[in-house]
Amino acid sequence: MRFIPCFIRQTAAIAVVGILAWSSTASADVIPILEDGNSTVDLDGYGTLIDNWTIDANSILYEQGLFYRIGSTGEEFGLNSLEMLDFSLTGTNTFSALWQLEDVFQLSVSGELTGGAPGSGTSQLVTNIAISNISGSLLDFFLFAYSDLDIFDIEGDTATWISSSRIDQSDTSGAVIETSFSTPFDAFELAQYSDQLDSLTDSSTTTLSNSPTSIGPFDSTFTVMWNPQIAVDDSFELSITQIANNIPEGESEYAVPEPGSIVLLGLGGLVLLAARRRKRAI
Repeated sequence: MRFIPCFIRQTAAIAVVGILAWSSTASADVIPILEDGNSTVDLDGYGTLIDNWTIDANSILYEQGLFYRIGSTGEEFGLNSLEMLDFSLTGTNTFSALWQLEDVFQLSVSGELTGGAPGSGTSQLVTNIAISNISGSLLDFFLFAYSDLDIFDIEGDTATWISSSRIDQSDTSGAVIETSFSTPFDAFELAQYSDQLDSLTDSSTTTLSNSPTSIGPFDSTFTVMWNPQIAVDDSFELSITQIANNIPEGESEYAVPEPGSIVLLGLGGLVLLAARRRKRAI
């Protein structure tokens, strides 16, 4: 069975079935939204990935998430192929989550949103990731981080490779988002939506091309990959820091309503999520 990543939004209502794993610090009847200063971040129904990042009423991110593969060949999977062991919110602007694949590995993600003052056009999002090898042998792990930032106008974004530790995305308004990685990535690819997402969600092996160094202006996306060899009882850790500057005020093409909570229709039941945005074909 092919697992489709949680963050992919359909253009109609989505029904999600299953019991969510929440800790006592996160309410079992809401989908979490982080808030700080002029910024909000929407997590998907499992708290696994980022579905929206809004700065001064401008939605600047369409979807962002993680994929993994074990071994040099085979297909990639989203985090919803794993068993979620824990999810928690701390205050209004931080979260943490933990997943496990049988007796093979555990993957933890935590995040913190730091918004700027209203009207400042600034915000920061930090995501910490750790993969722990709980198997009895060396783990040949491939971790992919996919990002589809849409700064105000999705047709005007330019993505630029700066180094093996940083990729920038900017648009004609002068807005820029710097994405920095604490551990240099092993491969990258810049592409127009939805080439990379299609590759990561089909049944084939994804190989990143380490090119181009700049693309756009159009609906730009980027993917980076790490291939750690994780010893038994060891772990691989990294942090991703995204800093947004000069984000224009006002409603973007994908502006969303004021922050609020989406009510679940019973734990273990159906969760109906109205589609808020529609990706325009380019």
